[in-house]
Amino acid sequence: MEPKVLIVDDTMFNRKIMKDVLKRHIQHVICHEAENGMKALDAMAEEDFDLIILDLIMPVMDGFAFLQHIKDKEEYMNIPVIVFSAADEIENVQKALQMGVYDYVIRPLSKEQSEMVLPLKVRNALNSYEQKKMLIKANQELNRQMEIIRERGNRDSLTRIYNRMYFDQEMERLDAYRERYFPISVLVIDLDGVKIINDVFGHTVGDELIKNAAEIIRKPFRKGDVLARLGGDEFGILLPYSDEIVCKQKEKEILKAIEDYNHNDPIMPISMSIGAATGIDGIESVQEIYHRADRQMYEKKLNKSGHYHREMAEKLISTLLQHEEIESITILERMDQMMERLRFTQNEMKNILSDKKNNRGCQ
Repeated sequence: MEPKVLIVDDTMFNRKIMKDVLKRHIQHVICHEAENGMKALDAMAEEDFDLIILDLIMPVMDGFAFLQHIKDKEEYMNIPVIVFSAADEIENVQKALQMGVYDYVIRPLSKEQSEMVLPLKVRNALNSYEQKKMLIKANQELNRQMEIIRERGNRDSLTRIYNRMYFDQEMERLDAYRERYFPISVLVIDLDGVKIINDVFGHTVGDELIKNAAEIIRKPFRKGDVLARLGGDEFGILLPYSDEIVCKQKEKEILKAIEDYNHNDPIMPISMSIGAATGIDGIESVQEIYHRADRQMYEKKLNKSGHYHREMAEKLISTLLQHEEIESITILERMDQMMERLRFTQNEMKNILSDKKNNRGCQ
């Protein structure tokens, strides 16, 4: 370690004496000089110091003004200061110590004091500051790790957006001060067909679909909006300061992004049922707004046409037909289960399967 010491004194002779003492007794010390408090502040803006040795009686900015300036500044407040001054009045000593100086040394010093006492005080101050820096660094690292733990606890492990716990906490927070955040809008989104995809292709494919959907949903929203995965295939968004017009626009942007995604012919298309609700004043709670959006989402899901089911069935069968064991009982049973859950009749299933087989034969 090469400790950096700033010697602040208006007399060049005093600075030289101090510099000579430090060079003899403190290994690898680097000394900087300033002739008053203002020059010292300029030096501190350029360099990081481990110790300041300060005279009190100086022109332009004296030692007390300098101490007053640095004591409340976070970047300077922990640097130890040793006053080395001819001002030996008890009032000066008391005032300097009350302002947070590490130690107070009255000059002139005897030879024994110069060779033993002063170097010992300097070493103690440097060691104390080094330990304090290590403690501060350890606390910063601990706080960083704690923040990571808190953040992970608030995040969904699959999509890395917020989870249900955080969403509920934010609903409570917004509700407690809802007059401040109104109008508040809520979107509730449920993915279509995820359970069927999990059954037919496994959870790996289903998880990939959920992650893709989360990326689509994420894009239209601001930093202050709260997007969370509420359950397996359900998402929620809290929109403070957002009226019904803004809410509907966000819904349109999501649907347009889904359309663009499906237009690129993915292995599995994405379909969502979206419910939206807005509270325009503080009378209705955020939970009540959420429940209105949830009911609307459920109604849309029930009333949705069979277009997506037909598209999903065709996609699923296209993928299954790529397996050589397509004629096996296991695959056929899984297709029967899939069609039953999609509410397709046996004839509809046979027609789709026949079309797919014919298309494969023509290739």
